[in-house]
Amino acid sequence: MKKKIVIAVVVVAVLVATTVAMYFVNFSNDIPDKELVYLQLQLDGKDEAFVLSQFKGCTREELVQDWGNPDGMLSGFYGDIWVMTENENIIVYYSADSIVEHIKLEQNEQNK
Repeated sequence: MKKKIVIAVVVVAVLVATTVAMYFVNFSNDIPDKELVYLQLQLDGKDEAFVLSQFKGCTREELVQDWGNPDGMLSGFYGDIWVMTENENIIVYYSADSIVEHIKLEQNEQNK
């Protein structure tokens, strides 16, 4: 009788541990480095939809935590600017809930 109870407790513990592990694996948000995003937008020819798919549900707070403080902010829109080169910036636009909505590469023609 005691052996059956021990087996049942072990099975339940394994199930609970597996469920908790799957929860954290599925909800971890792996935000790509801004350098990788820059390369995807600039060199690989990936479109915004592909890059944006990597940020599903990502908040501004999470992005700033991973990428560091932005180099500038947008005027009139809710967004941030990260300078990548002398002539290029990554611009990230957010929804009203601070969720990443658009990402684009801006090329500054004045400095060329």
